[in-house]
Amino acid sequence: MRSQAFRTFSLAFDRVMGQMHIGRALYGSALAGVDMTESFRASIVLGVSALDSYVHNLCVESIVESYANTRPRNSYFGDVRIGLIAAEMGVLSGTSSWLEGEVRSLFSRDTFQRPDDISKVLRFVDDTPKRWTRISTRLGATPENTKAQLNSIVSRRNMIVHEADIDPVWGDSRSLTADDTEGAINFISKLAEAIDDECW
Repeated sequence: MRSQAFRTFSLAFDRVMGQMHIGRALYGSALAGVDMTESFRASIVLGVSALDSYVHNLCVESIVESYANTRPRNSYFGDVRIGLIAAEMGVLSGTSSWLEGEVRSLFSRDTFQRPDDISKVLRFVDDTPKRWTRISTRLGATPENTKAQLNSIVSRRNMIVHEADIDPVWGDSRSLTADDTEGAINFISKLAEAIDDECW
């Protein structure tokens, strides 16, 4: 059964695909000189954001369900660090609803886009060995290739977000095709699905 985090990811990813389709449909049309590759750039940014959000949500969901004993606790469950005030509120309330906010706060300043960062947090979801090998096998790739492809996509996302995708040497926008974009966002979608299949 799919995680709630994946169902939320799927809804967010519909927006990514919508942005991609707009860009593809209008690319090359005469819209007062509007460069529709910006739609492709937006698709990559939204795609990486959807993956980051998915990993956050998957981690929170796993910890909260483990706390509520609706999911088996793994060997890293005890490594979750929460504040004493939050714990006290939890004890006094007699519910587990406080925990979700506390765990979200715990990870709120972290990004889970690069493979190493994703690995650090996936341990709270799945502590079995060779996660990246299992995930990559579902993608028909090696762990090294999967990680390299994800790193490449995240690096391009960072160029878009932090540099306006302008090549600092030439001062021009870096090229980006519809096929490049579609390949990147399809990879992100398949990666999230593989993580959910293997780790959830």
